[in-house]
Amino acid sequence: MTTPLQRWFYGILGVGGGLAVNVVTKTTAYTLDSGSVPDHTVFCNLSAAHVMTLPPSTKGRVVRIKDIAGNAATYNITITPASGTVEGGTTYVLNANYGSVDLTCDGTNWWVTGSVL
Repeated sequence: MTTPLQRWFYGILGVGGGLAVNVVTKTTAYTLDSGSVPDHTVFCNLSAAHVMTLPPSTKGRVVRIKDIAGNAATYNITITPASGTVEGGTTYVLNANYGSVDLTCDGTNWWVTGSVL
């Protein structure tokens, strides 16, 4: 038996209402997808600098990381891929208070496809 998160749809997907995604709030370093369902959004409520590790590279995968504490300029959020690169580098640093970044994987590497800085 598959769950809604395990089904793939090809073509146009219409959503008549809201879209539910897995959201977690973290106060320490975290590896995405270490829970029972894949993470989409990670709210970082940090009081020290920490590393958020992206899941293994999967083509089309999208994740969002957001500073909800408003102190990323002081306590940077360093995003590290489990494999590949982020924007061509080994890490990506979110250092804007209340900033967020959307990352999309091309199957090998992660790319910034949206941000609020």
